[in-house]
Amino acid sequence: MTGSRTLRIASSSRFLPDGFGGPRRPLARFAMLPALRTSRARKRKRRSHHAIKPVHTVTCPISGMPKLPHAACPTSGYVRAGLQIRAKKKD
Repeated sequence: MTGSRTLRIASSSRFLPDGFGGPRRPLARFAMLPALRTSRARKRKRRSHHAIKPVHTVTCPISGMPKLPHAACPTSGYVRAGLQIRAKKKD
């Protein structure tokens, strides 16, 4: 071979400075990984609340169409007794 490969020795800049966790030691060269694998039961218990829930709707007393609670009806503008807003008319 034309070139020789040599082992690189860590320079002083690759060490932690004094006062950071005790004596000077080289920085870690591996990625952070979880200590233990998450079991299927633990994973599924955590995801038990991730299911899609049905949308709760109420019936508008004026138009009879379903609407979201505490929101205006898209057809009549009804929100609650004594409060009605103008609904945008669809073209």
